[in-house]
Amino acid sequence: MTKTFKVYSETLDQFFVANNIESYPMSASEAVIATAEKKKVAVMISVISKKTYSVLHYLCSPVNPKDKTFKQVCELLQHNFTPFMIGSRRIL
Repeated sequence: MTKTFKVYSETLDQFFVANNIESYPMSASEAVIATAEKKKVAVMISVISKKTYSVLHYLCSPVNPKDKTFKQVCELLQHNFTPFMIGSRRIL
């Protein structure tokens, strides 16, 4: 998932657009926005592999992944699946 997390994330964003998951008017209340964010997290959790969910669960511990924001979940996974670079060498 190293190089593909960004692509996966972009694909998931398009799924949200196609299914009106994050659609809300600019004047939406905080409750409406929070509900849309929760739905995005729920969709992501339901479509990632068991292995990726296990990693996410570990990274979120002691908090349950469903209690994180979509941005927090993406940042945790992006950071975890991005290899370290030293000079021009990739270290996994």
